Amino acid sequence: MRPDNTVSKLYGWIRATACACGLLVEPVGSPGGKGPAHRGLMVHPLALGWVLACQLVCTLALTMAKSQLFIGGLWKTANQSVRQIRLVPFAEFFSPTHWYSPWINAVGNIALFAAPVFVAVLVVLCTGAGGRIRQLTAGPGRFHPYAAVAVAAGLASIVIELVQFVFALGYTDIDDVIFNAAGALAGYWLGRTAAGKPGIAAAGVAAVGLVNAVLVVVLVSGMVAVAVTG
Repeated sequence: MRPDNTVSKLYGWIRATACACGLLVEPVGSPGGKGPAHRGLMVHPLALGWVLACQLVCTLALTMAKSQLFIGGLWKTANQSVRQIRLVPFAEFFSPTHWYSPWINAVGNIALFAAPVFVAVLVVLCTGAGGRIRQLTAGPGRFHPYAAVAVAAGLASIVIELVQFVFALGYTDIDDVIFNAAGALAGYWLGRTAAGKPGIAAAGVAAVGLVNAVLVVVLVSGMVAVAVTG
């Protein structure tokens, strides 16, 4: 069996499963069955809305409620109630507490922004707002979409880091800003890429939703552990 046939069959199975589960639907007024396979289908708006809302809650909890969480082996509550600025990029990679610490921090901060941006891009494209956004970012003297995403993510990350510093909610680290911006760019690219392939988009949204469900369980358990131990 040729590899491209295997990929096509896998994609077809994912797409059919997403349709059967109600994750993929036809938008109102869409001429179903006409045109290319990906037209006339979109990820269900309610699924997008719920996943995006849950992701934003998880993002806020992981950035603003760190002093109220305990995750054994990864996250110690006592280490989060600090006020410290780190302005040297990637310094932790050269003198880590544990060899895996900087890698977990990097992957975590990238995923922290990649997931919500990925879902947000699908929300924008499914609601038809993409054209209006292109008008704002097109033309001479205006931001390229990727530059706009990087700047917006960087500013959002800086605000989070400043809040953490003011209220002593953890380390204010330049690495977090860099990895957050990189994650936002990755999420934007993934969202744009998946937008024309509803099966892939549905699989991505389902994966983000599953991760969110796991995160909610972990976050609630961590908060309960802190509350019980005092």
